[in-house]
Amino acid sequence: MTGVEAIEQRARREDGRLGHRRPDQLAALIATLDSHLEAARRLRLIRDHWEVMRPLYRAYARDIDSIVQRLRLRRASLEAIRREAGPAPADLAGLIRRLRRITDDLAAVPPPTDLAMVHAQYQSAAALALQAAEARQQAVYAADQQRSRDAAAAAAGSLMLLDRARTELTAALQPPGR
Repeated sequence: MTGVEAIEQRARREDGRLGHRRPDQLAALIATLDSHLEAARRLRLIRDHWEVMRPLYRAYARDIDSIVQRLRLRRASLEAIRREAGPAPADLAGLIRRLRRITDDLAAVPPPTDLAMVHAQYQSAAALALQAAEARQQAVYAADQQRSRDAAAAAAGSLMLLDRARTELTAALQPPGR
């Protein structure tokens, strides 16, 4: 018996001892206790699920760590694209090749079902980074300001998704309810 269940039984006993004079108040108390009990059960189930899934979450995090690190290493280039200030034209082809490899490598890692959204964010971050680099290269070749702006927007989106995915993966690796 849980603490909440014991309190509920005690409230019923005390109500009986006092002659059942306040049935509405007892019903409200029991409803409140039941909702707390249900919340505690739900949290316990979520914690138990996390405990079972934790090895899969950690294995996934290890599997994508080097890929994500390679994407994070491109942060300075993405910041330059976001500011419409680079990178140097000679560096764009190499950046595009590296981002294609990152995109392909992420596609090859199957995430646990519970982390599918996190994985999709990483994939979107990589795809937007690639789109930003390609658009920047096109903007440079065509001297097209609108393409440069499009590249900047894609780079900003990539950086935002990369940060969000990291935050959500970090949270998934922590026990729930803490």
